[in-house]
Amino acid sequence: SFSSGAAIIVNLYLMILVGVEFFDRLDRDNLPHSICEFGLAKGSVTMASTMMQSVIIQMCVLPMYKELENRSPSKFGRILLMAFSTLAVLFIFLSVAGYVAFGPTVNSNLLVSLPHNTAMNVVQAGMIIVLAAVYPVMMIAMIAPVKNLPLERFGAGPGAARKKSLAVAGLTIFFVAASFVPALKVKSLGLVNVLDGA
Repeated sequence: SFSSGAAIIVNLYLMILVGVEFFDRLDRDNLPHSICEFGLAKGSVTMASTMMQSVIIQMCVLPMYKELENRSPSKFGRILLMAFSTLAVLFIFLSVAGYVAFGPTVNSNLLVSLPHNTAMNVVQAGMIIVLAAVYPVMMIAMIAPVKNLPLERFGAGPGAARKKSLAVAGLTIFFVAASFVPALKVKSLGLVNVLDGA
């Protein structure tokens, strides 16, 4: 879909920006000297829990498999292998280049540590597209248990379908509000990552 393709382009663009910043600092001999080669620094536990959240998709597997055209377990496995291989390269590059370029003082939101210029404004706006592409996948997984309940669970008669639709809509509104309201107040991505990983 368009949103998925746009999200991939935005992430590749972010990789390029981080790479350019890393090589620019390397060229100017401006890399921090206080980095740990093993990556053991403040935020390591949060980074590990965030990484796990990024690759744990059990709750999304069944809804994604249901949407796959000409689905088969082997085809789905190949798609997952390709997706996780791409994610591994993306995560390794961003985490290593970001940490080596900015050192242990890197912000929990890498975008904040990058220079504030037009290129960065473009990638920050692009992250809205990334969120718009990912959020529905997560939402489908969260409402799937209610959406897939048999109609009989909502009562007998013609009103059961309406009750089910209202339950799904209500659950959707609840999850959107549950993520939207805290986002208005919480300014630190690091805090969000720590709480999500707890």
